[in-house]
Amino acid sequence: MPQSLSKLKLQQVCTDCSGAGFTHSAFPLTGAHQATACTRCHQNGVYSGLSHDCSSCHLQDYQNTTAPDHATAGFPMNCEQCHTTAMWTGATFTHSTFPLTGAHQSLDCNRCHSSGVYSGLSQQCQTCHLDDYNKTTNPNHVAAGFPLMCETCHNTTRWSGATFTHTFNINSGPHSQFSCSECHQNAGSFQMASCTDCHEHRQSEADSKHRDVSGYQWNSASCISCHPTGRH
Repeated sequence: MPQSLSKLKLQQVCTDCSGAGFTHSAFPLTGAHQATACTRCHQNGVYSGLSHDCSSCHLQDYQNTTAPDHATAGFPMNCEQCHTTAMWTGATFTHSTFPLTGAHQSLDCNRCHSSGVYSGLSQQCQTCHLDDYNKTTNPNHVAAGFPLMCETCHNTTRWSGATFTHTFNINSGPHSQFSCSECHQNAGSFQMASCTDCHEHRQSEADSKHRDVSGYQWNSASCISCHPTGRH
């Protein structure tokens, strides 16, 4: 081939991209990929037939990640499920099977997935909070036989400061100042409360106030039967 023709063909190939840019149509370059040098992905001068899978370039990132440990947990290599091309760090994951709300949002993955297992875990509160349940003494959850449905009283904002819908009015007056054990003196049963052990409800005073009440008896069961909400 004459030297002039060889130069012409080479010049024709170069001008296909020179000055006009190159349309990376097979693998659109977005985010940080736009500023990446061609040779970072096209090593050894290979420019066609390369895999479009993220792991082709990011396998080492996948293997070196420890929070959470992708390889041990068996995470899929579909990196785009959590990562974007804007930057590799700061991945986001839609925790759809167990929505993360309140304090759960700021926890490290390892707090719940300490065993490296990321699928098939129980979604019940006691999976992580059984120790909290066992150590609670006011009221004593174990002795009272409280159910393990923590969400009945607790929320995800914070573990302490649980709220319980009390049918008996304890939101106002002296009752609002009492600890659970002052009325529920039997730690083994919170179904019943003691009214007659309170100074305000001593028998001498209660008897005088109930002289005209038919069937009156000075015992806690009778008190609650007539005053189920704590009101006169």
